[in-house]
Amino acid sequence: MDCVGCGVKDPRTATGILRSGALGVAVPQARRPPALGLNRAALLVLPLVLFLLVFFAYPTFEILQRSLTHFSGAETSGLDNFRWFFETDVNLTALSRTLLTALGIVVLCLLMGYPYAYAMTLATAGVRTVMIGVVLLAAATPFMVRNYSWLILLQDNGPINHALAGLGLNRVELTGHVSGAAIAMAHILAPIVILPLYATMRGIDRRLLDAASNLGASPVRAFARIYLPLSLPGVLAGALLAFVLTLGFYVTPTLIGSQSEALISQLIVTQISQLLSWGHAGAMSVVLLAVCLVVLWTVARLVRRTLRVPTTATEPPPPRTISPGKSRIEAASRSPSSQYSSLCGSSPRSSS
Repeated sequence: MDCVGCGVKDPRTATGILRSGALGVAVPQARRPPALGLNRAALLVLPLVLFLLVFFAYPTFEILQRSLTHFSGAETSGLDNFRWFFETDVNLTALSRTLLTALGIVVLCLLMGYPYAYAMTLATAGVRTVMIGVVLLAAATPFMVRNYSWLILLQDNGPINHALAGLGLNRVELTGHVSGAAIAMAHILAPIVILPLYATMRGIDRRLLDAASNLGASPVRAFARIYLPLSLPGVLAGALLAFVLTLGFYVTPTLIGSQSEALISQLIVTQISQLLSWGHAGAMSVVLLAVCLVVLWTVARLVRRTLRVPTTATEPPPPRTISPGKSRIEAASRSPSSQYSSLCGSSPRSSS
């Protein structure tokens, strides 16, 4: 199809000429949607800001205030509640137990979630759909149903101990201990770890592994040097979610665990519901919040260091351009002996 009056046979070229206005033809352009003003953008964000202020900022401020103003026993003013926390061995033991339990749960979730997410990237479309459905079904199961299910499985005469006895092994006491609560919490948090892992792994180009194998790398070496570093953002995201959520778990340690191996969340509830000591509970909550902030800051630095991209790239110097005419003139003006000496890198000897 020719462009009338311009002699251009390519429709794409003709369209470009018409759009540029080279022929003086006014072509209507598609109107862009108007940009949102500052007031409209503020109105869109306002509900979320109000929600955070009412249900997060105000309770956090109230807890901090009560940790500094409510006292019981020997505490009278200032930071006495925090001094009480760090001078009581039970509090420090519960805090260390909580941190170690959270770390162990992160390891269990990664051991279960990383192979599962990796298998999801290798599976066919139908199998992958079933695997995603299993993860979502586990995440959608009511929280209390999962807790009581694990309570039945882990009790002394439950299916797990019956299976161990059938294999000729000794029975293991899991209920009433933090180990049984950790197993249940790892199962509850596994979907939260699997989904970020899969979201990261599905974006990794597997042709990088093929290229590494073509260059002589073994499958294990190619996985460790290429695939694993590229999947670290998903690993850190899932580990961070599991760790922070474990710090605030209360129902599962209470049902499956015991007060003799209590976590910090159980002690906070005890201070409020039984001892009515809001100052002590506030101090414990502030310490737990500080631990969460330190963990978030550390993981943020690790992610930034892992995904660091140089901001300025060193560009090679531009090639030296010499005018063709000038180069021919210089070549013609030089004598054969000088040309030979320039090629050999020495000055010609004068003939005697």
